[in-house]
Amino acid sequence: AHLDYKARHPEREASEAMIFGQAAHVAVYEPDLMEALVVQKPKFGGEGARAREADWLDQHKDKIVLSSSREGCRREDAVGIRDSLLSPRREHTRALLTAPGKGEISFIWKDEKTGLLCKGRLDRFCTWNGESFVLDLKTCMDARLRPFGYEILKYHYHVKAAWYMDGLDVLAPAQRRFVWIAAEKHPPYEFA
Repeated sequence: AHLDYKARHPEREASEAMIFGQAAHVAVYEPDLMEALVVQKPKFGGEGARAREADWLDQHKDKIVLSSSREGCRREDAVGIRDSLLSPRREHTRALLTAPGKGEISFIWKDEKTGLLCKGRLDRFCTWNGESFVLDLKTCMDARLRPFGYEILKYHYHVKAAWYMDGLDVLAPAQRRFVWIAAEKHPPYEFA
């Protein structure tokens, strides 16, 4: 029933968490575009607030608009995540994020059993220390193993990871490692 409903109603409005995740991806993978693509919606109050807000939203319709001012959903939180991940004290993570590779890669393959076209979108594919890596950045409230493990199961991240790896193997069979980077949305922006 759930599959049938989703097939007939594919469009869903992005949640605040999903929008923040997009902003974090821009901050980490495309930092030079952060200024141009991500904006924080100001608070509109007083007389004519709805009209001013509608006008502001229309002016920023092609951007990632962060609407909440609460901690963990602000523009500065996305930048904080990036700064934490690229910190000199985070040698391995920084190395993976800056290693030769490419980000935001979409790809299509044909499923051998069904003949259906399938698609995937990788956050980042890179090579480091002679090995290939697929990186998947996930923002979360708690990056510790057990709490993030629950999110993996709840949001089916493990299924998506297998999907991506299977698709890559159809296109170019090779040994690869899949890495989730679980980054906390709030200071001090710890991650695992």
